[in-house]
Amino acid sequence: MDYRSIIINKDKITQLYNIHQRYTSSVRTMIQPQYIKHLDTPVFYTPQELLEHRDELKQPYNDMPAKDIIYSMFTPPYHEGEILYVKETWNYGYFATDDPFNDIEGNDYRFVEVKDPQDKRFPKELPRYIYAQNFTEKGNHIIPNQKFNYGLSAIKIPWKPSIYMPKEAARLWVRVMSIRAQQVKDMTYCDATQEGYYSKNDFVNTFFELHPEYDENVWLWAIELKACGKPKDAEEE
Repeated sequence: MDYRSIIINKDKITQLYNIHQRYTSSVRTMIQPQYIKHLDTPVFYTPQELLEHRDELKQPYNDMPAKDIIYSMFTPPYHEGEILYVKETWNYGYFATDDPFNDIEGNDYRFVEVKDPQDKRFPKELPRYIYAQNFTEKGNHIIPNQKFNYGLSAIKIPWKPSIYMPKEAARLWVRVMSIRAQQVKDMTYCDATQEGYYSKNDFVNTFFELHPEYDENVWLWAIELKACGKPKDAEEE
């Protein structure tokens, strides 16, 4: 099966890792302009523009509630029940010391990047996928978290953007529990906490810092996610 990916921020990855399996998290993405065919003159519209022309929609769409019109007219990025793998900031290689026979606390570690997983020069037990999620930034260097302790010295790692992470490197898989159209102004406290914020105001303030050109009437896809195991057919690939 050809599984699709999703890119979410570092805090959201932490949330999905830490919350109990019975809980869900959520992400919200902008609903992009789309070609609307259920009009007398089909055109590209944003959700806001479409609602301004809802009288032009053919039956039964023009009588629907606004959120149902948006969900019907615009194609969601994912569908309910779909399993996705999460792309993270990553690299592929191994950790080594300048003196491999003197592996003691305080000895400087370095990261050796392996650009080709098929490169036969490196022992199979050495190269591994590593993730920025497991490290804490400190200045221009990366300090490994205690759980992933590779030595006390700072390690500089040339991280690769999440967009380039291959599926075989995926360690977090999520199921889409629900997806719906929602305006920012209709978000609740529970919506905001599922997003990882302390309040609706925290979410709104952060959102408009990133998107100052919009107001609270903007429409988003609200995607509810739940961490799940890697599908068996994906393990067999």
